[in-house]
Amino acid sequence: MKRFIVSSNRVVFGVVLLSASLLLGCSRSSRPAPMFRAASGSGSVMVTIQNNDFKDATIYANWAGTTRRRVGLSVGKTTQTFDLEWKSEIVQFEADFIAGRTFTFDPINVWEGDHLELIIMNQG
Repeated sequence: MKRFIVSSNRVVFGVVLLSASLLLGCSRSSRPAPMFRAASGSGSVMVTIQNNDFKDATIYANWAGTTRRRVGLSVGKTTQTFDLEWKSEIVQFEADFIAGRTFTFDPINVWEGDHLELIIMNQG
């Protein structure tokens, strides 16, 4: 009889342990794992632009697979932060100076939630 009580305790412990592991395994995180990220942008990316030039520039983001989108106006000799909707893994920024010249940054790998920092050097 004692042997039956000990094994029933083990069975109860096993059922509780199995239930707990199933419950934890089935719970869903609100943030997807990096390798299973959604293809379309649902998150955001912050971009801090430090404009060391005297001229103002309109900043554009060229996301891979989408059209060019306006980020905002970067006033000369200031630092500003913009919040963008994340669209894809690669973005290339473009600074269109009010004086007429355009400067294109190198492409950047980016994931939702990243904070990018761009520096516009003084063009003279």
